[in-house]
Amino acid sequence: NKKNDEQGLASIHNILNVLYQSQGKYIKANEHIEKALSIQINLNNSLKEANFRTNYAATLNYLNKPELALEQITKGIKIKESLEENHVLGPSYASLMNTYFKIGDYSKSIEYATLALGVFRKNEMINFEGRVLVVIADIYMQIGNYEKMNKYLKEAKSILKQFNEPLLNGKLELNLSRAYLNDNDFDNALDCIDSCIDHFEMSEQKHFIISAYIEKLIILILNDKTD
Repeated sequence: NKKNDEQGLASIHNILNVLYQSQGKYIKANEHIEKALSIQINLNNSLKEANFRTNYAATLNYLNKPELALEQITKGIKIKESLEENHVLGPSYASLMNTYFKIGDYSKSIEYATLALGVFRKNEMINFEGRVLVVIADIYMQIGNYEKMNKYLKEAKSILKQFNEPLLNGKLELNLSRAYLNDNDFDNALDCIDSCIDHFEMSEQKHFIISAYIEKLIILILNDKTD
């Protein structure tokens, strides 16, 4: 059956997109999701198309193309709403949260984070809930609200310890390190940044490892100045 073969091929390209994205190979990830979508558009499975568009948006965000990402998410949401598949809107809202965060529109990012949290909690999608909490904490850090940042970091940490998510745990430790640095608590800031580096090395994400080492250097320099 030709349609089944094509569906299988589209799904393989989508899986390769997710795989390459997890390895930080975003150009390769992009090639595969574009192939997946070009096949999927001609097949009779709108929900799959909508999910592929959400994955495409994530890749576009990594490639610093948030405006194109917004376009893809919006198309995906329209499909999901037309199918009345509201329970699957969580990843789309989370994608909007990430995209607006990338653009620097923090109020819109929090608005969609709240919507995503609602869907994930209702459907007991705990891992996704933890991911959203990490981003919310990040938003509050960007706007300098460390009290709220700490609140969401604690929530995220209690969820994520159940899962093997080195990249997310690394981001969590990075934010904790920044919170301690904000309080001039250099010892805890260093402990957290070391833990962050360990997690990033486990996830084999080179650009995250480099930026974490730079943060560690900043902590050491600031600590030296206060001694």
